[in-house]
Amino acid sequence: MGSIVVGIDFSRVTDLLLQVASEQAKAFSDEVYLIHVAEPDPEFVGLDAGPPVVRDQLAADLHKGHAKLQQLSVELKKQGCNSTALLLQGAVAELLAEQGTRLDARLLIVGSHRHGHLRDALIGSTVRNLMRLTAIPVLVVPARN
Repeated sequence: MGSIVVGIDFSRVTDLLLQVASEQAKAFSDEVYLIHVAEPDPEFVGLDAGPPVVRDQLAADLHKGHAKLQQLSVELKKQGCNSTALLLQGAVAELLAEQGTRLDARLLIVGSHRHGHLRDALIGSTVRNLMRLTAIPVLVVPARN
């Protein structure tokens, strides 16, 4: 039994990611790790987190994201897949690559949003960065129009 790491961003490609992960997990008896990477804590990157109301909103957003991720994991379990949900904070590609290695993943599954070459050139592509950072095979699931 191996593992599959799935990068979840709660976008329109999420349902497809779950479908592909379920199919792969069942075919190879893998455990699925659903990972959502939230923005890093402002204080961690040297910024002021702001007044308490801002910190409270950040905490509420993290809690909401964690609950959504747990629900997705429950859905996979109902389909007969072993699934674990992990919420992390930091740089997306770096953390997915690190977790893939830590969890001895045989496959990383991520979505593609088809933003275009100009946007990717200006701010970078998570998929491109992930493939640069890991030797683990990366399956890219495109969003449907």
